[in-house]
Amino acid sequence: MIIRTASDLAHALLDWETKRRELNALEVDITAYMLETGKSAQVGDVRATYYAGRKTYQWEQAARDHKFPYELLVQYEKPTYDWKGICEHLGITQENCPFTDTGPRVTLKLDEPK
Repeated sequence: MIIRTASDLAHALLDWETKRRELNALEVDITAYMLETGKSAQVGDVRATYYAGRKTYQWEQAARDHKFPYELLVQYEKPTYDWKGICEHLGITQENCPFTDTGPRVTLKLDEPK
């Protein structure tokens, strides 16, 4: 479609809106299925990549939640502090360390034909 007038533009924008809403709804369905299966898939030039997510342990937060002597900071000092080392010294393990969890996600990508 070549846009030459304001009327053409209005039609093009409405067409774009309709197609965008359809694609968004389709992406929701694809993402839900991929999250359920936990696998990536590729068909033709379209790739749906599943990411399982990962935990990021908050070693500094865990160590600061416990009282510990200043000497531990010096003992585990690097260019920054080794918060995991301090937590291990304090007996804090992964099981009782706070963490952030990104959770699983899916990305859809259209590869350009070769």
